[in-house]
Amino acid sequence: MLSDMVSVNSGFLAAPDYGTPFGLQEPEPPGLQSGSGGSAAIHSALSEDSIYDSVVEPHPYPASFHNMLEYAKSRLDRNQMFRLCQAYVSFRPNFVAAVKTLTRKDLTFVEKCFQRTILDFSKLLTHMGTPTCAWRRSGELALVGQEFTILTQWPTEHLLNKQTFIFELMDNESTVEYWEKYAEMCRLSRNSVLTKCTLIRPDGKPIPCTVCYTIKRDIFDMPLVMVGNFLPILSSGPP
Repeated sequence: MLSDMVSVNSGFLAAPDYGTPFGLQEPEPPGLQSGSGGSAAIHSALSEDSIYDSVVEPHPYPASFHNMLEYAKSRLDRNQMFRLCQAYVSFRPNFVAAVKTLTRKDLTFVEKCFQRTILDFSKLLTHMGTPTCAWRRSGELALVGQEFTILTQWPTEHLLNKQTFIFELMDNESTVEYWEKYAEMCRLSRNSVLTKCTLIRPDGKPIPCTVCYTIKRDIFDMPLVMVGNFLPILSSGPP
């Protein structure tokens, strides 16, 4: 059912107050405070029409990126964090410059487009058999297919009822490599890349996968939705 496959995270991780991470905070949309929750929470029964009435604020990406970096700092070692920061600073200034040219109405419109896209993707997933999920440019999961939950054994409600980043389900090296690939896609205006990653089940068991990351951009050419199609790599047994 669609209600089991799509949700929007309305809460945010409580990030420690370490100040502006790495000196590259995206400017806030006018009138929106970091960590305020951003767009109106959209319930699982949303429809095409309700999106345009329910979404009245932009999504607070500055708070999301702040939480992403603080979470990464808690997990990665110094070298891995350095690589992540290198990837981050390669695309972040372009994001900041682009957002500065947009009005609050522009950003609210983009959020409506995001919700509408997620709704369309949720319908598409009912006809797919590939483990798939979708997330925001900041890494926050927004849509999880049933096949993805079967592959990873993570319950849908655990992934979507709170702010969960896609790389929380990856090992450390895959997390760094994801941001390096993401930065490369942003820098070179590529729409997709095929690579490998290792997902982690709730019991800690690794799941080596081949993954195709695809970027869907908004009308301002900013990354709107990231889609991941995962296929497990099956080890060959003895002859």
